[in-house]
Amino acid sequence: QRAEKEKKCTKMAPPSPTTADAAATSAVAEEDNPYLRMRAEKIKRNEAKLASLGLLRPTPSAATSSSSSARRRPPKSKKRQAPPKTTSVPVRRSARHAGAEVSYKEWSGDTGRAATIAAAAPKRAKTVTSADGGTNNNSFAADQVVIDEDALLAAKQSAASAATKPSTKNTTVHAGATVRKYLGRELDYTGKATVIDAAVEASAEASGLSYTAGGTLSFNKFSGICEWENDAMFLFVNINAPGADVVNEFLEGGSRMTWFGGSRMHDGATSIQNLIRVGRKARDGKLTEDNGIVLWVRMHDPNTKGFTPYACLGRVAYDKHAPGTRPLEFVLKLLDYDELTKQCNSGKGKEQSFF
Repeated sequence: QRAEKEKKCTKMAPPSPTTADAAATSAVAEEDNPYLRMRAEKIKRNEAKLASLGLLRPTPSAATSSSSSARRRPPKSKKRQAPPKTTSVPVRRSARHAGAEVSYKEWSGDTGRAATIAAAAPKRAKTVTSADGGTNNNSFAADQVVIDEDALLAAKQSAASAATKPSTKNTTVHAGATVRKYLGRELDYTGKATVIDAAVEASAEASGLSYTAGGTLSFNKFSGICEWENDAMFLFVNINAPGADVVNEFLEGGSRMTWFGGSRMHDGATSIQNLIRVGRKARDGKLTEDNGIVLWVRMHDPNTKGFTPYACLGRVAYDKHAPGTRPLEFVLKLLDYDELTKQCNSGKGKEQSFF
């Protein structure tokens, strides 16, 4: 039944016009319609005019269009040729090994080259504690290092004048007034910025100037040395820091202390040169009250897993150091040790936690 219905529908549907029939119908319609005749005549006149001017482009045939489209196809991309292989030789960048001959052969058990490199590497000084609690080490030196004071002062003045914003290097601090106010005291807040603010406040009070909190000077918070415009320096020390590469410790009952320079500090660094220069003046009593090296110490608190606020342990003087070591190791003498012990015995200060 379904097949019969489909046959009936097919017979009833009118046949679809072919392309030729459509063209014939269009031609008949164009002849009957005056508008289409006028349009066709106008197109012919325009084409004739363009042809006389040489502006008429011939209508491309199917073959021509296919060939032109073939010509418009983008050219096939050429395969890139691999660059010629070159033998790359590693560049030696170590200043310590710059003069050594480089060998890229596999190690055959010869320790001669390793011994040569090890001999050229700077040694870490080993400190031996004597019976009286002091250090006995032949690598330590006190006055063998020559300091060019004129060059250091010129460099210091140049750095202060080149500074574009207020910093510790172009600001004068009163070291004596800072020590008198904060000796043996632990500051209220943590961080080195608190120490800088406290020193500026004490210096302003000593000079009779007004002090406004919040105007912290810029300084290198990652360095263990803070230099001021005058012959004043602050040293920052951590005690009982977990995982520390070096251990700062008190010697001779607390009257001396070890201090280690940063990983990038060396004997020729300006900050180290100034530390030795000012420290020697403090040792020889050639500094005024407003100058000097002030020691700030903080302890690691295992309960909070952080550090306590810094405490002021007063001024220190240069005793000796081990040249050529990495990191540089210093032994400093606490000049205010007697006053610290008095506060310790009276229970007024915090220094009993450090000794």
